[in-house]
Amino acid sequence: HILLAPEKNPGWQKVRDAFKRVREELEASDVDGLLLYSTYWPSVIGHQIQADPHPTWVHVDEEFHDLGSIPYELKIDTELAEGIRAKCSERGLQARTVAYEGFPIDTGSVVVAKLLNGDSRWPMGIVSSNIYADRAETIVFGKAARDAIEASGKRIVPIIVTSLSNRLHSEWLNP
Repeated sequence: HILLAPEKNPGWQKVRDAFKRVREELEASDVDGLLLYSTYWPSVIGHQIQADPHPTWVHVDEEFHDLGSIPYELKIDTELAEGIRAKCSERGLQARTVAYEGFPIDTGSVVVAKLLNGDSRWPMGIVSSNIYADRAETIVFGKAARDAIEASGKRIVPIIVTSLSNRLHSEWLNP
C-alpha cells in the first residue's frame, strides 16, 4: 500500500517515490487546485462530483484494512464542482453533485489526496467515473470539465486516479 506501508513492497515504494516527485513539481508550479477523476469511485447513473466543502472521515482501505485507518480532511473547491455539473448539463450529460457528511470518499482519491495534498494546500475537485460511459461520453465529460476550469480562471491540474498498488499480491495465494 503506497500510503500506509510503501516499505513492504519495492513496487509500492517506487510508486510512492513517484508521488513525492509529482508533489514537488506541484509545489514548484503556480497551481490553484487539483481535479481528481477517480476510477475508484464508480457511478452508475451519470457522473457525480464531490461538493462537500470539507469532507472529514476515517477511511479503511477495503483491500488493505489490516494496515490501519486513514484519517482525512479534504478541502473541496465547491465552485469548481458546481461549474463541472453545469457544464456537463450544457453538453447533455447526466451529472450531479454530492455533499453530505459521511459520504464515502473512495480509496484512490483519499490516497492521492494524502500523498499529493496532505496539508490541503490546494482545493480539490473529485469526480466519479461513470461505469457505463463509453469512450465518446468520457471525452465529452473531459471537455465539460475543461470548460468549467477555463470559466473558473483557475490553474487546475487534472489527475486520473487508477490502480495505485502496483499489484495486490507479490506471491501466489492458494485459494
